[in-house]
Amino acid sequence: ERQSLEAKCAGAGVSSVWLQFGNDLEALDRELAWLRGAFPTLDVVGSVFLPTKKLIAQQKFRPWNGVVLSEEYLSGPEGAARVTRALLDVYRKYGVQALVEAPGVRTAKDLAVVAELFPAPAT
Repeated sequence: ERQSLEAKCAGAGVSSVWLQFGNDLEALDRELAWLRGAFPTLDVVGSVFLPTKKLIAQQKFRPWNGVVLSEEYLSGPEGAARVTRALLDVYRKYGVQALVEAPGVRTAKDLAVVAELFPAPAT
């Protein structure tokens, strides 16, 4: 993966990298450290799933291709929220812009989950 990314980034026209959601946070931290060292000005966008019962059920029984989630994440909204907060901490550490994945925010309840995950900065 690194060699392929290096080749793409060495050429003209690559301004950003988009990361698929996952929760192997040690690997994510390691690879983002490498990516920021190799390409410090590259924009990085990382996907985030809202830790809702509906999404967890979907990922348990029909996971998206290439997405592997831990038992903690799949245990329910509380475990998924803990994992998601830790993922967002890694994203913040490396300046990764978070993007909420589909189905995204559709209800007031979904918006409340977003507000919990992305609290307003203290003033």
